Amino acid sequence: MLASRRWRDWSPIENISKSPEFELTELTKTPPEPILSVLSVPTLPISENSGQSDHLPEHDLDAQCGSLFAWMNVACAFHARVFGGVAKLHLAYCEWEYARGGVPCNRDTFLCLLEESGFLVGNIGGELLVSGLTFRDDVEATLAAVEGNE
Repeated sequence: MLASRRWRDWSPIENISKSPEFELTELTKTPPEPILSVLSVPTLPISENSGQSDHLPEHDLDAQCGSLFAWMNVACAFHARVFGGVAKLHLAYCEWEYARGGVPCNRDTFLCLLEESGFLVGNIGGELLVSGLTFRDDVEATLAAVEGNE
């Protein structure tokens, strides 16, 4: 019973301050580096000038942008309350480009063009969606279904 009371009443600060062999001093040198710094792998510096579409010259980006807007006017609907899947939109755009003999852009450039055009792109439930842009056929089918139910 005496041993359990000793543990309950123990106060480390009082014991250290009363002990002549332990003296609290200020920290005189910097602490050692964390262990993780030894295990870290050096990475290449990221250039401030690099972007998703650096692989294309500027005139190609302008051509892609014009081509993208032409496709949007033909195949897409714009509304603040619609969302379109980036993967399906990009695939449809690529098929449209191939059909007219053009060269489609990769997905990163497609995303860059959408974001530069003012569209909000976000990951919702594991799928990348574009706010305000979807297929015109989907909107027309939805409107027809709504009108048929009324």
